[in-house]
Amino acid sequence: MSSLFPPPLRRRIIKAQDVPSMTWKEQSEAFKSGLNEPPIIIDNGVYSLDESEFKKFVTSGTFVDKSLFIMEFMIFGQRANLVTRPRRFGKSTNLSMLETFLSTDYPPLNYIPDLKTSLFGKLKVAKFEWFAKLNYKQWPVIHISFKDLGSESWELMLGEIKERISDLYGKHQYLIDILPEYNKKDFVAVLNRETTGVALWSNALSC
Repeated sequence: MSSLFPPPLRRRIIKAQDVPSMTWKEQSEAFKSGLNEPPIIIDNGVYSLDESEFKKFVTSGTFVDKSLFIMEFMIFGQRANLVTRPRRFGKSTNLSMLETFLSTDYPPLNYIPDLKTSLFGKLKVAKFEWFAKLNYKQWPVIHISFKDLGSESWELMLGEIKERISDLYGKHQYLIDILPEYNKKDFVAVLNRETTGVALWSNALSC
């Protein structure tokens, strides 16, 4: 594929208004240049093996900047992406970082957040204003983790899975206003954990 053009699924990436003359090749080279720079390490003097939330890591822990992962994911990612790394290699933290960067605020803000004054201000991704303009706080994000589920019994694990799905529905309950009437009942049933239907819970996270 020519380096002058982005992958077919990512042509939106070149529409940033503040860089109208920037070709895909130039953007790719800018991204690659960031990979060659020395790593940025934010050291707050504390490191917790049990912590995986990006916000806590970057403000109170020791964090090695992997923010270019966000660009790589948005530019080159596919519909489904599998990240295979051993435990404690930062998979959960990277997903938390991805959510924090992309997820839009609700209710919507009446202004455009400034990336340089955010949690990402000192990280490499902040250097790419064209990328931030297209993606920072611009996407609805569904993020659910099944980490540390109770494993004492199947019933306990199933109960915790339902609880996490219900909490996720609570976070996005603004969707009720735009759902068709025939879907609202099911949404509320999952939100309030008022259903025992296997099919409804099985489809609760369907795309």
